[in-house]
Amino acid sequence: MTENSTNSMETLPDATSERIESNLGQSERLSAEALNSPISTEHGDEKFNGVEISKLTKRQLKKYHKYMQWQKAKKEKRSKEKQKSKEKRKHAKLNNIDLGPSRKELKRKTMEASPCQTAVCIDLSFDDLMIDKDMAKTVKQILRVYTENRRASAPMQLHLSSFKGRSKEEMERHNGYQHWDIHFHESHYLDIFPRDKLVYLTSDSDNVIHNLEDDKVYIIGGLVDHNGHKMDFLRASATIKL
Repeated sequence: MTENSTNSMETLPDATSERIESNLGQSERLSAEALNSPISTEHGDEKFNGVEISKLTKRQLKKYHKYMQWQKAKKEKRSKEKQKSKEKRKHAKLNNIDLGPSRKELKRKTMEASPCQTAVCIDLSFDDLMIDKDMAKTVKQILRVYTENRRASAPMQLHLSSFKGRSKEEMERHNGYQHWDIHFHESHYLDIFPRDKLVYLTSDSDNVIHNLEDDKVYIIGGLVDHNGHKMDFLRASATIKL
């Protein structure tokens, strides 16, 4: 992620924690998996991808067994994670350690109910500048941003603009993202927000901001770039001149 403005180019002080978890919520994962499962039951007959098990070809049967093994391994992994989480909570309780908000609390802490109205928008219009590996890293960073915002006591208003093409395809690898508490937009941020409210953050700017304003929309470039071309700075500069 990068950091630049449409009326002023500004940089946030470096105070970002790297301790981030990508826990998207068990209920969201389960509901998404149920919708995407190739296993179905009709009139008491179990089917795999719409075909009765007894009528599967040798190749389909191989895929079926592979899927069932994967499901078994996944259940065992979840069982271990559940036990580990239980032990962690027990240890935290005995040692008076704060583990952060529970799932029930997270469900109540939505952007809509948040007292914080400051908006942050991740600009995903850089698909053409990234290789697949960097595209995956960009989406991974978005997951981290989402998780931190969901765990905040007062979540910011989080937006994704230009959410289409390769960035959307990469995001679809993460089941259940459609249920996340994020505003998804296919449109460019200039077509979503008033231009005089935009502040494009970039590490290439000489300007530094120390306070966030509720009526501003802070744009962050959704770009993982190892070439050092400062492309977000150049694009933000071009935006200002429009």
